Amino acid sequence: MKTLFNMLKSSQSLVLFDQAIFSGLNFSLTLFLAKFLTIHDFSFYATIILFTYLAISFGNALILQPFQVAKDLIFQCKSYTNFLFIVQILFIAIVIIVVFVIDLLFYKLGLNLFILFGFLFSVLLHDFFRKYYLASNKIKIIFIADCVLAITQVFGIILLYVSHVTDFNFVLFIVFLSYLISIGYSFFKFDFSAKNNSNWRHYFLYHKLESFWLGLVSLIQWGSGNLFVISLGLFVSIEALGAFRLIQSMFGVLNILFQTFENYVLPKASKLYSSSVIESKVYLRSISIQSIVIIGIMLLVLFISSNKIMYVFSGDKYIQYSYLIKGMCVLYFILFVGYPIRLSIRMLLLNKLFFNGYLISFLFSSVGFYFLVKYYHMNGVIFGLIINQLIMLIYWNHQLHKKNFYLWK
Repeated sequence: MKTLFNMLKSSQSLVLFDQAIFSGLNFSLTLFLAKFLTIHDFSFYATIILFTYLAISFGNALILQPFQVAKDLIFQCKSYTNFLFIVQILFIAIVIIVVFVIDLLFYKLGLNLFILFGFLFSVLLHDFFRKYYLASNKIKIIFIADCVLAITQVFGIILLYVSHVTDFNFVLFIVFLSYLISIGYSFFKFDFSAKNNSNWRHYFLYHKLESFWLGLVSLIQWGSGNLFVISLGLFVSIEALGAFRLIQSMFGVLNILFQTFENYVLPKASKLYSSSVIESKVYLRSISIQSIVIIGIMLLVLFISSNKIMYVFSGDKYIQYSYLIKGMCVLYFILFVGYPIRLSIRMLLLNKLFFNGYLISFLFSSVGFYFLVKYYHMNGVIFGLIINQLIMLIYWNHQLHKKNFYLWK
């Protein structure tokens, strides 16, 4: 019993529990809103989330991903954490300004902009704190913060359910409020001091160098995967886009392992690689094999029970789209099998090759999305996403072999 208790207290277990809480929250909120809102409003919410993920991905590439693989001792001092926070705040401000300009000049969103800005601020800042503390191995802090978020968000869901107020602005406002206490706790533990700004020029130059390809990758990566999804709204209907995003959210629970790889496994593998190439390979192989076994069983259950699962989670509203669950199972299995290759590229700091893989995939998406989505609708989206993953994995694995890095040898 004592051994089991110690295992539960370990960093790896806390990371999994934390990701389970966070992914479970997003999953529960999405399913609740899918039932609570009209199909049109939920599809609008799904579209906002889609573009919010673009901002998160780009911000991570500029700020957090270089931090995750930083090996120099100078990057472990407090002034670097202050630098990261200031840059993150500036990035959020830029995102809000871009949204304001789009609403003002090009496309009227029909939302209360103050609520939308608060929503963007809270989601982006919470994501920053999560990934910073995970990469810094301060697991308990973010675990508590996400537990607080879980409590406030569940309370918000109950409030929406009891009030029966389905106004979209009010729903977005409640989601925004649910983040505030958690963000406050994370900031309190961050111990920020604007006066501690030594070596900021050095940090800036490092991020400028390392994030150039990563920033391009984030844009290309988002476009490669989401160009097919966005085209559903153009060639089929915005409701089809919402339905596909609902199914993606259902599979988002499986992102527990993806996020663990990115936020915990990658920094640890990078540290091992700096001292021993062999140890880093052994670590990546062992973690990957364990994860593939677990995810394979879960995907098999989802594949066999797709109709029942869709009915349980969405009722009759989206039951016609349950066949897509089978296709997503195939896609996610390919993702997990190939994830060690992706991590190896990141660990070796082959950022240009990382970018090239996504660029090739994006070029395929740009050429093929019109034909696949217009004529094969949602099946075309699944098929296109699978081809995208295979293109990247084949290219990256070939490049690793050229560098004499054989992960599975």
